[in-house]
Amino acid sequence: MVTTSPSCLSQEEILKLSYNRVEELWSEQTFAGLSSLLRLYLDHNLLRWIHPRALLLMPRLRLLRLQGNRLLQLHPEALCTLSLLDTHFYSTLRHLDLSNNSLSRVPRELLETAPLLETLILHSNPWSCDCSMSWLLPWAVSHPGVMNCPGSPQCPVCASPRSLQDQALLEQLSLDCPPPVIHSPGQPTPLDLPDILPRQSFRESLGTLSLSLSDQQGFSVDVACNIFHTETNPNIPSELANFQSFPLHLALSWSLECHAEQQDYEKLWRIMAYYSESPAQLERGLMLSKTPMVAYRYKQAPESENGYHTGVKASIATSLPWLLQSAISIQLGRAKSSRKAVHLVLSTRVSAQCRKLRNAIDDDSLSKGFNSSQFNIVNQNSLYLTSQFALRNAFNIPDNFKQTRL
Repeated sequence: MVTTSPSCLSQEEILKLSYNRVEELWSEQTFAGLSSLLRLYLDHNLLRWIHPRALLLMPRLRLLRLQGNRLLQLHPEALCTLSLLDTHFYSTLRHLDLSNNSLSRVPRELLETAPLLETLILHSNPWSCDCSMSWLLPWAVSHPGVMNCPGSPQCPVCASPRSLQDQALLEQLSLDCPPPVIHSPGQPTPLDLPDILPRQSFRESLGTLSLSLSDQQGFSVDVACNIFHTETNPNIPSELANFQSFPLHLALSWSLECHAEQQDYEKLWRIMAYYSESPAQLERGLMLSKTPMVAYRYKQAPESENGYHTGVKASIATSLPWLLQSAISIQLGRAKSSRKAVHLVLSTRVSAQCRKLRNAIDDDSLSKGFNSSQFNIVNQNSLYLTSQFALRNAFNIPDNFKQTRL
């Protein structure tokens, strides 16, 4: 029988659950209390599904072994170990083994959210070599040595389509998906088929933002913007790599897509044209409202040696109040702006605290046989699993599971 004290479990750095017939990681509370864990071995089980937030309570996790399972697919955030504002998700993993599963494709975000990866093993999966995996080659080129390909037996191999079967996935320079075609009896098949729009064309905004801008030259404009994730936050890798303890301070950016009529477009461009190379630094002032959206007034920070100062003032209201930090910057995205919309980049620094659990067991846990005796309440916000029965339910392990040494 596995028994561990809360203090021992919370300080554990290695957890081995290999060969234990684990079928799924069904809860975001599965690894509650293991915030110091560095290495997690879940290889050679029966895993088919991993909860998207199962690893979020382990911000120091560096190694994850998942080889020899039955994984068919992975959620884009399944490997993330750190959540910021419940909107940005990152993985601190350095070593990941997904070999010998049933994966035919994985989402691009799975690896883009893991900027610290040093080793990635993907062999012995039935990879589908089509446009859904065309991103992997550019990613491998930009991360040399992580996959040790080509020339290694650990390199992924195509299982489909038949024309590429048994060929190396990373040696395919062009991976296409044929567009869908509806054949009508008696009608010729069109030769000129429309291009398939990229997935980014259908991205959903995080929220909305109302922006009122003015400067000392007398220009002023009011625009409505949609908020999107930026493609990259370049400082994240180094900040995560140097992470030792909370709070974790990170610089984050968001893309603002602002639609405006012709006259407002020109006013906005005149105000922001100075700030395409370096951003306008703004300091938060008076709160203007709390409902229906939080709104603050901002003014440009004192002039710096390397930047312009045009007395920019802004009133910002947004459905995402955590955007409105005490200091923000706004920069014109000149290359992405068009007559249809002006693109701005809003940046700020946020502090991530250690994510804590509720001090009560949810109904879903109770339905799986939990009771208060399986948990030791260490403080008002933290819960730790302390018995074999709790572990067995958390991992959906059968009663005759093999004893695992923690």
